[in-house]
Parts: sequence; structure tokens; C-alpha cells
Amino acid sequence: MMFRSENTHPGVSTVHPARPILAGILLFIINLTAQHSFAQQTSQPDLMETENQARILIRSSERVEVRTEIYASVLEIPFGAGQQFKAGDILIRFDCARYDAEKNAAAASANAASIEHQTKRKLFKYKAAGKDEVRLAAALAAKSNAELKVQQIRFQQCEYRAPFDGRIVDQIVKVHEFPSTSEPLLTILNDSQLELQLVVPSRWLRWVKKGMKFRFKIDETGETHKGTIVRLGAEVDPVSQTIRLLGKFESPATRVLAGMSGTAYFAAGS
Repeated sequence: MMFRSENTHPGVSTVHPARPILAGILLFIINLTAQHSFAQQTSQPDLMETENQARILIRSSERVEVRTEIYASVLEIPFGAGQQFKAGDILIRFDCARYDAEKNAAAASANAASIEHQTKRKLFKYKAAGKDEVRLAAALAAKSNAELKVQQIRFQQCEYRAPFDGRIVDQIVKVHEFPSTSEPLLTILNDSQLELQLVVPSRWLRWVKKGMKFRFKIDETGETHKGTIVRLGAEVDPVSQTIRLLGKFESPATRVLAGMSGTAYFAAGS
């Protein structure tokens, strides 16, 4: 392309000699800048291109819905939602005066039946009682002892003690209420043994294995932790073509709660 400038003399035009050179220099600079920008982009690949990613869920290894088989008013709930407790702590106690009385009555009946049985055995020894009378007394004593055991087991349900160290997730009932035997009273979980659950493409089975290390970032806190795969799932979901993996924290973590989620990263080429 040639650039022309008009002469002051009519009918005469001349070509400006510097303009083609300036255009060439400008085009060279543009090409050089574009090449440099492309080189920067290719020298810093995206994280998704260098690491395999999967969603991760933090869950408790033990989660229990506390229920009861007795019908009694709630006398005490020492811990509320969110509070921590130790194994053996009483989590809920019922007003079981009636069940206590029934247990004592069953104990008295069992004692009377045992005395009757012993008496029949002595009489039989002196030919004053028949063999069938001894057998009947023994059967009645066994029945009374069984009924006593039922009452003792029922009375033990008048208080529920924590089976592990943990935390109250939800408190459904309140003090003085008469809860139904079909509804949960409390929901508790063991927050000292948190697990890491991952759902990954089934093709990862080509390289993923037990003992493999990975890191993960929790959405809620933004913190990064390290984990280890401890178990592979038993089956592949045929619809989504995924499999579950189970992992654990490499070291104790604070500010981590069951139910949090995040993203796990496995080194490329694993």
C-alpha cells in the first residue's frame, strides 16, 4: 500500500517515503506482543490441567438418632444442640418412678417364687411333695426371674448415656414432654473421627489406590488439608460411572465440622 500526499500545485501528487517504513515497524511490534502474550499463557497452565479434581464431603463415622421404648416424661437433658459431651455422660433422663415401682414388684415376685421352689424341693426330699409340684415351682420361679429381667432392662432405658465422645446435632424433645416411642429424641455424632468421602470417575480405578495421598480445600473455611485414601468403594454406579472413595485426615484438624464440603486435588500423572 502506498500513501500519497497532495502537492500544493494542482494536478501533481507525490508518495511520502517514510510512511511505508512506519507501518512495517508498527506491524512488527504488534506481532511480537501477541507472541509474548501467547508464550506467557502456555508457560502457566491452569490448575485443572495439572491436577485431577473431585468433590469431597466431610462426615462423621458414627451418627446416632437416640430413641426410647418407654413412655415417660423427660426429666433432664443436660446438653443442648451444638454442645460437646464425653463417653458415659448422661444425655437424657426420664421420670421413671412408675417403672422403678414395677421393677421392685417384679423383684419381690421373683424372690417369692424362688422361696416356693426351694420349699417344694425340701418337701420332695421328705416325700411330702410330688415331683410335678417341684417342677411347677421351678417353672414359676424361672418365669418370675424373666419378668424381673424385662423390668430391669426397661428401667435402664430411663437414662441414656453417650456411647462415644461427640456433639449434639439436634435436640428434638424438651423437658417435661412425653415423647412417642417412634420419634427420635436427640441426634448425636462422633466428631473426633471424621471421614472424607469422595465421588470420583470410575476410570480413576486405573491409578487410584489405598494409601494414596491428596490435598483438599474446604469451601466453608478456605483452608487446605492433607488426606489419605483408606478404602475404595465396593461397586461402580452404572449410571453415573462413578465410585466412592473413603479417606482420612493425615493430621488432626481444627475448625472442621461434619457436613462441610470441598474439592480434592490429586497430582497429575497419578
